[in-house]
Amino acid sequence: MWFVSADITQPESAVVLTQAVKDGALGLGKIKYQVQCDGPEMKLMYALPADLNVPIQIHFGDVPQASGNRVFNGGFKRFHAMLKAFPKTKFIARADTFWASVRGAPPTRIPACTGNALPGRH
Repeated sequence: MWFVSADITQPESAVVLTQAVKDGALGLGKIKYQVQCDGPEMKLMYALPADLNVPIQIHFGDVPQASGNRVFNGGFKRFHAMLKAFPKTKFIARADTFWASVRGAPPTRIPACTGNALPGRH
């Protein structure tokens, strides 16, 4: 399976990603940038895969990451509004903030895949 990513903070990213899908990419991602999950860059990224009929994989890291003490696609508590705003987009979520929310745990530096998912979570 081939997914494609580009620097979404750059204006040409939508063109690059669109061309990659036309060339055979099956989805967008992993999208992991120092932006807010409901910021303008990500809103463009949510609209694009819906138009191209491919999924988007997003790394949600609301707490500092080991790879440089940074936050990636922050503001996960507001992401539900993006799900409502982009109902045709196929989302694939990953990383510690997402998995913590599925488990019902606070998003802290905890291993990404321990414990069971709780029913009724994101």
